[in-house]
Amino acid sequence: MITATFNPHGDKLWITVKMLGVYFMPYTYQLWGTGASTQAILTNPIISNNNKILIDDYYRIINDYDTTELLSAFDQRVADVALDIVKLNDDVGYEATVAIWQASDGQIQEIIANLYEDDYAMPVDPIGVQTKKGKVGTKTVKQEYFFIELKSI
Repeated sequence: MITATFNPHGDKLWITVKMLGVYFMPYTYQLWGTGASTQAILTNPIISNNNKILIDDYYRIINDYDTTELLSAFDQRVADVALDIVKLNDDVGYEATVAIWQASDGQIQEIIANLYEDDYAMPVDPIGVQTKKGKVGTKTVKQEYFFIELKSI
């Protein structure tokens, strides 16, 4: 598990999913509560998407049960993405990256518009990023899990 350190008095938190390779990659994203939370999973319903649907793969990290909750309450919550990498043709390799950003609405739009541009200078750096690379091999599906703990400074 990696940690994304955020400013509880700063901009909104966002999560992006970037998928590269000749694979079908469906995934689910959810936000977990901390120990004593009344809702174990704070994403309702659990969000799912994939690399074939032309919908941008980014989400504001919020508590769907209390959308007005202060960012300070996100300390020690965990965002997770479960990704199924389905082999379609030759196994040339995949790369999947999950990143957490603390950004304004305008900044996240710029980030999403340029997420697949390697040489683009983003308006802010991600506060947490995890990349997994590999090949599916002899199986038809490989699962990858990303767990990112949110930690306030």
